Amino acid sequence: MSIPQIRNPSLPPPEKMSEAYSAKIALFGAGPASISCASFLARLGYSDITIFEKQEYVGGLSTSEIPQFRLPYDVVNFEIELMKDLGVKIICGKSLSVNEMTLSTLKEKGYKAAFIGIGLPEPNKDAIFQGLTQDQGFYTSKDFLPLVAKGSKAGMCACHSPLPSIRGVVIVLGAGDTAFDCATSALRCGARRVFIVFRKGFVNIRAVPEEVEVTVSGGHATALQTGRQSETPQKKRKEKKKGIENFLKEALSPIKFNRWGLPEVDPETMQTSEAWVFAGGDVVGLANTTVESVNDGKQASWYIHKYVQSQYGASVSAKPELPLFYTPIDLVDISVEMAGLKFINPFGLASATPATSTSMIRRAFEAGWGFALTKTFSLDKDIVTNVSPRIIRGTTSGPMYGPGQSSFLNIELISEKTAAYWCQSVTELKADFPDNVSVI
Repeated sequence: MSIPQIRNPSLPPPEKMSEAYSAKIALFGAGPASISCASFLARLGYSDITIFEKQEYVGGLSTSEIPQFRLPYDVVNFEIELMKDLGVKIICGKSLSVNEMTLSTLKEKGYKAAFIGIGLPEPNKDAIFQGLTQDQGFYTSKDFLPLVAKGSKAGMCACHSPLPSIRGVVIVLGAGDTAFDCATSALRCGARRVFIVFRKGFVNIRAVPEEVEVTVSGGHATALQTGRQSETPQKKRKEKKKGIENFLKEALSPIKFNRWGLPEVDPETMQTSEAWVFAGGDVVGLANTTVESVNDGKQASWYIHKYVQSQYGASVSAKPELPLFYTPIDLVDISVEMAGLKFINPFGLASATPATSTSMIRRAFEAGWGFALTKTFSLDKDIVTNVSPRIIRGTTSGPMYGPGQSSFLNIELISEKTAAYWCQSVTELKADFPDNVSVI
């Protein structure tokens, strides 16, 4: 990377960090959840973080099951390289299983915390399809999309696989993002025609609107055929099973599993029944998108931090305070001096809508803005309370209305709040942000 990610400049050097930050932390699966979790842990200052990945490529489902035209491999690799800039190690070809690595063996090797982000290894498959093979023209999404990815994502692996050769008519069952990925990929692989078959109408399509629009407006879907579906009252709807394989359950022992066969987790902390083990992404069953998986990892990172620190007798805030993203550019001094005041940077809020209240200014300072000019405020006897009109007559006009006004005020620059409010709240703001400049 030409501009690498760096540790928070305010942190001490790694060798001067407390012992807790040298704790060994393992993550399984190099997908979005684990990449996110490892990145935030490294930003917090942890120096011994290892991701174990079963495949010979990284990125998880973002690499293997989201097509190149939707999520280019370069985008995924960019995030991975940024994570590695912070010292996170990735070991490929190592899986979580009774024959290789288990939670028990991790503990024996001195790992203090673990994050499970392996995704669901097997697709949901109805019993009616049991026994059908690819030779017979039957693919699950987890069969088909990785073949497409390996044939279209340069740099993903050294396999140099060709795209699958699809001919004739293809039927895709389902109406989610994955189904539309399969449909558009099949067309790109040579299918003459693709039918997307689902139980209800367009309003029930679960795929993101952009995906549907690309499929339809691109001329790929040319018709919709519907039919009445009757439901047999006596027949109960089957509950989908999402569970993971028994050999994985053994490797994850002794954590508890829910009725769907997935690890039980606290949805706030992402902690499993074993205090030192956390989980997120597809394997938990709460995340349905890459963004949600990333958030699982981000959320878990703080509570992993909190748990590890507690093991060394330290405590951290109950409210997550995750570090920001830093590069060497952040070390460049861009402060300026004017009128005897030092501004940490030349970027500030004008006396207008963004400076309506100190809570808005506070959010701006938290985001990195250097200074703020509050709205003009007046004595209580001259206070402007009608903030609806943009332009109002000035106080020098007296009781006059209509033509002949001596002055006008731009209401966007005038505050309806009292002088007492501004004096007190700006004092509080200055106490919390001593390096920022507030002009009142």
